[in-house]
Amino acid sequence: MLKKSGIITVISLLLLAFACSKKAKQELKKSDKFANGKPIEYEIEDNGKFVDIEVYTKIKPYLEVISKSYDSVKYFCVLDTNYFFYVSNGTKKGVVDKHGKVIVPVKYSKIFNPGGTVKGLIEVEDYKKFGLYDLEGNVVAEAKYEAIYPVDFSGAVVQVKLNGKFGVITSEGAETFDEASFDNPDAFVSPYLTKASLAWKFDVNSKDIVFLQPVNYKQYKDDLVEGRAVVFTPSYLFELGFLPQQIERIVIEKETDFGIAESKAKVTEVTSIWDGLLAAFAEYYEVGLDARGYETNKTNLVTMDSAGKIISMVEYYKPYMYSYPCGDKADMFKTRFVDSSLFEVKTYQYSYDTKSQDTTYDTYPEFFYYWIDSTGEITELSSQRRFAFTQFLVIDESYLRGCYAKFVNDDGEKNAVINEHLTIEDLEVMKNEIYADYGMIFTKQKWKNYFGKRKWYRGKLKNVDDLLTDVDRKNIAFITATIEKVKANPDDYVSTSEGTIPIVP
Repeated sequence: MLKKSGIITVISLLLLAFACSKKAKQELKKSDKFANGKPIEYEIEDNGKFVDIEVYTKIKPYLEVISKSYDSVKYFCVLDTNYFFYVSNGTKKGVVDKHGKVIVPVKYSKIFNPGGTVKGLIEVEDYKKFGLYDLEGNVVAEAKYEAIYPVDFSGAVVQVKLNGKFGVITSEGAETFDEASFDNPDAFVSPYLTKASLAWKFDVNSKDIVFLQPVNYKQYKDDLVEGRAVVFTPSYLFELGFLPQQIERIVIEKETDFGIAESKAKVTEVTSIWDGLLAAFAEYYEVGLDARGYETNKTNLVTMDSAGKIISMVEYYKPYMYSYPCGDKADMFKTRFVDSSLFEVKTYQYSYDTKSQDTTYDTYPEFFYYWIDSTGEITELSSQRRFAFTQFLVIDESYLRGCYAKFVNDDGEKNAVINEHLTIEDLEVMKNEIYADYGMIFTKQKWKNYFGKRKWYRGKLKNVDDLLTDVDRKNIAFITATIEKVKANPDDYVSTSEGTIPIVP
């Protein structure tokens, strides 16, 4: 479920954009004007063979002329009464309007959506060097910067990075890296150090984002309708590594049967870890339409230096937890730094098949751990223990409480038995598996049978006390004391209730 990714590029971010607006069918018949905002709602006409969308009829005369001057025309969008076409000659790309006026010269390796990075501007890339144009074709920032970041500094258009240094493009169009020339000192510091990145958010359905659409789209009559809009992820956002470079098949019609209905991203935390190093958390959420629909919800942990250079990243799935039998009582998903080097992820497993697992529960909390060394490299830690936390840190009562539910029948609304604390049996397993991890040979038949069924267990030592770590010893003492407390006052610890586990086919 969890996987480690290698080095990626820059973290955390927001997207403020710009967009084409929806018009009702009757409005399309009355006027060719399209207000900025949401995508156009198209009128469908049946010509017998396929359904052609009205706007494609409108762009056809412009497209026929423009196509003669370029190798290809792939995308277009509508802003007010103007059409913008994304053209290319060979591998070089640019943008022209409906009259053929060059808005972005055909010399770039990539052209992003209007408003994707900064409202009213088009970001361009010349092989990892980034710049900006306005919608009139004026250069706002030459394509020479290592990164371009949206900002809310008064008097600034964007924050930029050049040769590892941070500066701004002012509202007057001037580039400055001189702190004396601009009022806000944060403009000359990494946006991760100032935590400006926490304000960065991306929502593909934002009214500000201009969707691009393929110029040759045709929907065949009676076919299922697919999303067709495209958004190129802004460079600073893509560098986080948790978004695809290009988001396709975005739904722009209510009747759409297939496509992406929602796509959101945000930075939730930036924190200092080792001296001079930062860690950030970035979340991504997506909802798609298909035969059954799907939902993706994942989080990245990224480490970087103070200049924002990415060192390492791990990506882990954040599951959709339905309603869950314990409801709001359970911490369904939680992350934290135990210290500068140890990162903890708490999530919940959900399964009816417990026969092959080291657990008697169908719903239960599970913990995962990552080690961050002094250089910022992240390594996922593995454990053969069912209760992995006993291996990596000294535990307390919070690790014994949670949502432990067992599916018991198919009848009625209440189909599960729920414990909100581990039982004595669970605690005894937790304690003895610490010894088993070091290969202790058990004398009690109960534990011989239990660990004999574990593929990882190799009994070879009568005594493993010398192999135990300080963490092991403290946890054994805590578990032993807790077992006695539970025996003395069981109602204070283990109470059983009924609940419902959602049945998933």
